[in-house]
Amino acid sequence: MSLKILEFETQNSKYIYDGVTGTVMAVDDILLDCIYGYESKGEEELQQELRKKYQDERRIDAALAFVKKYSTKAFYVDDEAEKEKWEDSVNVTGETIQNLLKIGFTQQIILNVTEDCNMRCKYCFLSETYHYTRNRTNKMMSVETAKKALDLYFSMMKQYGEINPGKKCAVTFYGGEPLLNFEVIKWAIEYTKKNSPIGYMFNITTNGTLLKGEIADYLVQHNTAITVSLDGCEEEHDRNRLSAGKKGTYKTVTDNIREFVKKYPSYKKINLSCVYDYCTDLITNDEFFKENSDWLPYVGSVSLVSTNGTDYYEQFSEEDIRKFTERFIRFRQEYAMAVIQNEKRSSYKDIFFTLQLMPAVLKYGIEDKKLPIVPYTGACFPGMKFSVRTDGKFDVCEKIEGTRSIGDVDSGFDVEAIAQLVKDYNRNVTAQCGRCPISKQCPMCYAYAIRNGSFNSPKCDELVQVFKASLMTQYTILEYNPHATDNFIYREEWILNS
Repeated sequence: MSLKILEFETQNSKYIYDGVTGTVMAVDDILLDCIYGYESKGEEELQQELRKKYQDERRIDAALAFVKKYSTKAFYVDDEAEKEKWEDSVNVTGETIQNLLKIGFTQQIILNVTEDCNMRCKYCFLSETYHYTRNRTNKMMSVETAKKALDLYFSMMKQYGEINPGKKCAVTFYGGEPLLNFEVIKWAIEYTKKNSPIGYMFNITTNGTLLKGEIADYLVQHNTAITVSLDGCEEEHDRNRLSAGKKGTYKTVTDNIREFVKKYPSYKKINLSCVYDYCTDLITNDEFFKENSDWLPYVGSVSLVSTNGTDYYEQFSEEDIRKFTERFIRFRQEYAMAVIQNEKRSSYKDIFFTLQLMPAVLKYGIEDKKLPIVPYTGACFPGMKFSVRTDGKFDVCEKIEGTRSIGDVDSGFDVEAIAQLVKDYNRNVTAQCGRCPISKQCPMCYAYAIRNGSFNSPKCDELVQVFKASLMTQYTILEYNPHATDNFIYREEWILNS
């Protein structure tokens, strides 16, 4: 048996996060010693040891009784059982994948309608900055390819809809800059409306430079959820998000947003996606979004420039990192105080920390089991969503490098390729997850672990420390404001575009 807990402290209290049940509980030293010693020492030996150390029989007996009652369901994992679970995950077969695809796990199709873009963002994952992703090209998805992809998707969703009548087809448009291939987007929307076997919804991620006129009208007319990339104030946005002519794009994007909001003031299915790096002034950005909240859509995501397979971060000095760390700590303190005091916050600040703290708030309990093929980390079932390249090949998602295709529009899903992907991932990434206290909350997935077609061991200590910091922040807030997380909500667009 192995202990599966994570200790953390606030200024006022000591806690543990129980990785078996997904529960956070306040502890004192006696209870903590009971949890650590119960399995290895036995009840009688542990009781004698604790009485010598603490000389408080009532509290010791209460702590022992508590641990004895819950030790079979919490705190500890059976090492042999976890080993068997992991071994099963590295022996997945194509037949298993085929059976899972039939059950109805697929939710979303992502059409990468172009690999071209009218911008040259310095951190773009389709640029030479990233070593293993496909590079920007002028390739456009054809109507024929889009039709084949949608027909396959609809055939699967028809079957799933019979199992789950509330299920909807989720069609997302991605790029490059997807609006460069607006004709195929229009065709796909019309085709979906005519041929989808169940309900449907549309999503698009755009740089915002073309979000105007006929294009904006059409997307609103068809109730499309729109995510626009805007990194913050003009200085922050134009530092990285440049046009093909290497000029800033802030004015173009914000002019289009202003016009959109003016024309469609009640349209709520538009949000902003922000990216930051070690030179981003988070506090200045927060002020920008707060001061302009009367016309800016809400911020739906704030994410760090990807660190996977890139030399992007070589530009930052130790001084840059030190200054960013100082700003981040101040930013986090401001957020905590604002939540404690129920002060109004910018959506930028809220989402920056909400998405970090969400795992600390959402409880994944003992019965919340993942699929046996991916029992640990945040990795999904390949095929739950699938990304279609311009040439019709399938990827696990739009964020993964293009070295491990899982099928194509002509042959459908390659179940053997999916099985091999899962086996390689579990063999190289999840071998130690059974004992890890955050295995139910770990953000690691295929896209973050892969390098040039191979999966690398994750930096587990860093992931645990990030989760621990989130717990410390969240429970500091809850000590002063127990209702602080009552309004944590999911927006459908967050999930589909995350």
